[in-house]
Amino acid sequence: MPAEGATTYPNDGAGLAGLMACARQSDEVDRYLAKRGSARFDFQAPLEIRPASGGQEDLLCVRMENISHRGIAFWSHLDYEPGTELDVREWTNDGSRDWMRATVVHNTRGLRGFLIGARFATPLPDLPDPGLDDSPESRSPEESAQGEPAATPSRSSPIIAGSVLCMLVALVWVFGQRVADVL
Repeated sequence: MPAEGATTYPNDGAGLAGLMACARQSDEVDRYLAKRGSARFDFQAPLEIRPASGGQEDLLCVRMENISHRGIAFWSHLDYEPGTELDVREWTNDGSRDWMRATVVHNTRGLRGFLIGARFATPLPDLPDPGLDDSPESRSPEESAQGEPAATPSRSSPIIAGSVLCMLVALVWVFGQRVADVL
């Protein structure tokens, strides 16, 4: 048993495997396999992160955006440069979860801060799921060659279509008011 406050790194990825299992139950999956080596699962959960060289005073609570067995994306108010090594774990009241080492591969400024993508030093265990085969061998030649997403269409498409429809209705109303004023 490690000393209190000691950093532990499980070999089996148990630290975040529970989050991965929960995320796989979600219907929000991004399998853009022409770009990615594994499917990402959208799942929001609180995480604790800190620089690998940091201590307890460097802990930061962030919100996970998505997870795959190879990495994680989260929102942070701090910008981490690619190549930065981080310790990541699921947030708990008592800090009882094990840390996972991850390396930042990208950062993107957004409305919620910085979207940070990090690759795990040790991939999470690949949980079998008969309804989801995200291995490269499972892709059809058409998917690999064309670079098309293998996932179901995004839920944002109906939102965009609804927004465009609202804008068109507003334009017709404004145009109709001006024609009525002229007549």
